Amino acid sequence: GRIGGGGDVEAMEGFGVLRAAELAGVPAVELRAISNAVDEADRAKWRFDDAFALLGDALVRVVPVLS
Repeated sequence: GRIGGGGDVEAMEGFGVLRAAELAGVPAVELRAISNAVDEADRAKWRFDDAFALLGDALVRVVPVLS
Protein backbone atom coordinates (compact mmCIF):
# COMPACT_ATOMS: atom_id res chain seq x y z
CA GLY A 1 0.00 0.00 0.00
CA ARG A 2 0.94 3.64 -0.17
CA ILE A 3 2.70 5.28 2.73
CA GLY A 4 1.28 8.45 4.21
CA GLY A 5 -1.78 10.43 3.20
CA GLY A 6 -1.85 9.94 -0.56
CA GLY A 7 1.92 10.26 -0.91
CA ASP A 8 4.06 9.42 -3.89
CA VAL A 9 5.65 6.31 -2.37
CA GLU A 10 4.36 2.79 -2.20
CA ALA A 11 5.68 -0.10 -0.16
CA MET A 12 4.17 -3.49 -0.86
CA GLU A 13 6.63 -6.30 -0.22
CA GLY A 14 8.13 -4.82 2.92
CA PHE A 15 4.88 -4.76 4.86
CA GLY A 16 4.37 -8.50 4.42
CA VAL A 17 7.91 -9.32 5.47
CA LEU A 18 7.78 -7.04 8.50
CA ARG A 19 4.37 -8.38 9.55
CA ALA A 20 5.56 -11.99 9.25
CA ALA A 21 8.64 -11.15 11.32
CA GLU A 22 6.44 -9.52 13.95
CA LEU A 23 4.17 -12.56 14.15
CA ALA A 24 7.20 -14.84 14.45
CA GLY A 25 8.77 -12.65 17.14
CA VAL A 26 11.78 -11.91 14.96
CA PRO A 27 13.23 -8.39 15.02
CA ALA A 28 13.21 -6.79 11.58
CA VAL A 29 13.77 -3.45 9.92
CA GLU A 30 13.17 -2.32 6.36
CA LEU A 31 15.51 0.02 4.57
CA ARG A 32 14.06 1.47 1.38
CA ALA A 33 15.22 3.90 -1.30
CA ILE A 34 13.12 5.33 -4.10
CA SER A 35 14.18 4.37 -7.62
CA ASN A 36 11.15 5.58 -9.58
CA ALA A 37 7.88 7.45 -9.41
CA VAL A 38 4.87 5.25 -8.64
CA ASP A 39 3.23 6.12 -11.95
CA GLU A 40 6.39 5.85 -14.11
CA ALA A 41 5.76 2.93 -16.46
CA ASP A 42 8.96 3.41 -18.50
CA ARG A 43 11.45 1.22 -16.67
CA ALA A 44 14.29 2.82 -18.62
CA LYS A 45 13.73 5.89 -16.41
CA TRP A 46 13.93 3.93 -13.16
CA ARG A 47 17.16 4.61 -11.25
CA PHE A 48 18.03 1.27 -9.64
CA ASP A 49 21.77 1.93 -9.48
CA ASP A 50 21.24 5.19 -7.60
CA ALA A 51 18.77 3.55 -5.21
CA PHE A 52 21.14 0.63 -4.52
CA ALA A 53 24.00 3.07 -3.87
CA LEU A 54 21.85 5.00 -1.39
CA LEU A 55 20.87 1.78 0.37
CA GLY A 56 24.50 0.74 0.60
CA ASP A 57 25.43 4.07 2.16
CA ALA A 58 22.54 3.84 4.63
CA LEU A 59 23.32 0.23 5.51
CA VAL A 60 26.86 1.11 6.55
CA ARG A 61 25.42 3.62 9.03
CA VAL A 62 22.45 1.55 10.26
CA VAL A 63 24.04 -1.86 10.92
CA PRO A 64 26.39 -0.67 13.69
CA VAL A 65 23.45 0.96 15.49
CA LEU A 66 21.41 -2.25 15.33
CA SER A 67 24.23 -4.54 16.43
